[in-house]
Amino acid sequence: MTNQATQHPQTQQPLRGWVGEYFVRSGTHRFGPYFARYWKENGKTRKQYIKSADLEKVRAACQAYREIRKAGTRIRGEFNIQSGNLKWLHRMNKRLDKGPLRDEDWAFMHVMKRNGFNISGRPLLRQPKATRSSERSRIDATASYRDPIPNTQHRTPKALMVPSVTKRVMNKFQKTVARINDERLSKETTRDKWKRWRSENESRPPAPVLPIDLPDWLSEDDLQHLVKTWGDKS
Repeated sequence: MTNQATQHPQTQQPLRGWVGEYFVRSGTHRFGPYFARYWKENGKTRKQYIKSADLEKVRAACQAYREIRKAGTRIRGEFNIQSGNLKWLHRMNKRLDKGPLRDEDWAFMHVMKRNGFNISGRPLLRQPKATRSSERSRIDATASYRDPIPNTQHRTPKALMVPSVTKRVMNKFQKTVARINDERLSKETTRDKWKRWRSENESRPPAPVLPIDLPDWLSEDDLQHLVKTWGDKS
């Protein structure tokens, strides 16, 4: 809040803001009341000290500014009403070329001719959305009662939308699982591959069966040759 101390000229113009009083405390003593004019400017509250001799002039100037603002609001409202009525008459002229007008339209035109363009309460050009929907429902219900028509429009079922964050997390998880699985398979020995191949092909007849059990002293090269041979035969 800024403080400005100036003298007001003899001819006062309308001033923004309002007049307020305040007191000054010094220790246990309070001095005042003092008067200042406050107003808003660029989001800040401005303050201007008022002398006792200029108090009534500043109050009258602030009141004059408020009256001007009220008159401006009233004139703007009247202008909006008059321009809206003129646009409405233009639309009615176009509708009259296509067909007859409604009774409420003619009634409002007579009132406007008698009282002028600065009147409110003109009929709506379109019915409210709720009224149109209820009227449509009533017509559909009556039509279905008289002559039922099969509904040929099929609505597409709504699909559950997965958030993009969940998709990213799932894709990262699947890539991690695939990488771990590849690392495990790369470290797998030939004996483990043979056991895994047997377990995966149990449900796929005919599964290759060795004539003898695998001894522990069988070397890795022999096992690879055995797996390749029986794999080609199957």
